[in-house]
Amino acid sequence: MNISDVKFAKSGDVHLAYQRYGAGPDVVLVPPLVSNVELGWEQEVYRRAREHVGRYVNVLDFDKRGIGSSDRFTQPPTLEERIGDITAVMDAEGIERASLLGFSEGGLMSQLFAAMHPERVDRLVLVNSGFGLSAVPEFRAYSDEPIDPLEELEERLARLGHVAETWGRDPQALVDLFCPSQSGNPAFVRWAGRFQRQTASPADFQRQLESIVTLDANDRLAASTRSRIAVSTSSRASPVPGVSTRRRKREKDLDGWMKRWWASRCSESEEGS
Repeated sequence: MNISDVKFAKSGDVHLAYQRYGAGPDVVLVPPLVSNVELGWEQEVYRRAREHVGRYVNVLDFDKRGIGSSDRFTQPPTLEERIGDITAVMDAEGIERASLLGFSEGGLMSQLFAAMHPERVDRLVLVNSGFGLSAVPEFRAYSDEPIDPLEELEERLARLGHVAETWGRDPQALVDLFCPSQSGNPAFVRWAGRFQRQTASPADFQRQLESIVTLDANDRLAASTRSRIAVSTSSRASPVPGVSTRRRKREKDLDGWMKRWWASRCSESEEGS
């Protein structure tokens, strides 16, 4: 499989680390809260997922500003600046049009990018996509369970706060939240600690966490009339105004890092069924 060196694209004054791998139609992966385009190849779960995906598509993977090998920021970037980063990495590789695969709050970035630059988006796929706070009152209508959306959001933020408090010292908190299936795997937990320390300092992670809380584009998304398909891998799909949603239901929700592994294996498991 073709795997490029890690390169840098310029978005304003910010350098963004990115990498290409695979062959086929172009797909841009828009990352979640944390990522490290280079370090992921060292972990078997990540490596196998990338190798599987690379059999079918030509992936453009990048670290968002503030995380991984990309430049840090002192002021929280706006959502517009964040989607400008998507433009920057696509332009650096001469990609005029691609499918977008957005993870978590990277899904929010992908949604707004598709609304503002429809001519550059072939397909839009959202994996446990983030949502703006203005959508919280609507959340119950999109859920399969009678949950209190504010209560669940507060609980989630509290758990993320615990991850921030233990960042780089106790990776078990991160694994338990984002990769529960690996919680009892000592080797994976040790690697997660190394991932934390080489991806962001505790202050970097705290800034990244604080910068995403207020991201919101629901008013602009609702005004978009372009036909798109949003595929969510969670049974608790976030509301995506103006976008038709097709859910893939599984017996168990998979969060965080494991989203990439789950998503990459879906097609293979379905072909074998």
